[in-house]
Amino acid sequence: MVSSVELSYVDALAARRLRWRARRGLLENDLILKPFLDRFLDPDAVKLTALQCECLERLLLLPDPQLLEFLLGHQQSNDDELQVLIDQIRGCS
Repeated sequence: MVSSVELSYVDALAARRLRWRARRGLLENDLILKPFLDRFLDPDAVKLTALQCECLERLLLLPDPQLLEFLLGHQQSNDDELQVLIDQIRGCS
């Protein structure tokens, strides 16, 4: 059974906040994240569920070098939910 958290989508304000938090100090991370953010966090049509946004928030807490290793596929996350999101981000690049 899928919980209501997984089915609810974030609102435009939460999407804008996430986009702001996704701005990184490492240009490579920005370039990889941008296509995903443009596609799924468009303020006019947010397409991320609350659960996906929660995963994205956790991903953005990682230090830039570790995030880059995940986004480039050099490392795999031990967190299955996080790895699904990483794969989704990589698929948009």
